[in-house]
Amino acid sequence: MIIPCIDLMDRKVVQLVQGREKALEGDSPLEMLRRFSKFPEIQVIDLDAAIGNGSNDDIVRLIASHAKTRIGGGVRSAERAAALGFEGKWAIHPSQLEIANEVFSPSKRELSWAREIFAKIQSASAGGDGAFGQDGVLIDLAVLKRAQAILDRQQAIEQASAARSNEGARDVA
Repeated sequence: MIIPCIDLMDRKVVQLVQGREKALEGDSPLEMLRRFSKFPEIQVIDLDAAIGNGSNDDIVRLIASHAKTRIGGGVRSAERAAALGFEGKWAIHPSQLEIANEVFSPSKRELSWAREIFAKIQSASAGGDGAFGQDGVLIDLAVLKRAQAILDRQQAIEQASAARSNEGARDVA
């Protein structure tokens, strides 16, 4: 599979030679995203963050909100990945699982909100309504999808944790 890459430096799309010298500056990040729209996934490298010269966090978040994205450059912790809006990370060693699950698990507040929204939408649907207002905000299918994603993420983490516990119990027996 080919994964195109957007390298960011000084808030611009760039290409470096041997990782040092700027060979060219490309179009805007959104234009590059449009060009890569046919690909199922893209890679984004924040070169500024990688070399400790600031970051392009807002641009990374913007790109990640529009496409399935792998991020590199300066993302050295699960906490930073979560702050950039990512919902998980690849764990290459079992010792990374606990911290990844802790960082990427929905908070109690998020879970409470998602459960409340889910219940209210189900109730509204049963009454023939597809959407309703709450605190001046339209609650519709898009909000339901966001709530469902939070609940699904929590369920996946719980299932993975249970599976690891069962494997550990088998290893001891």
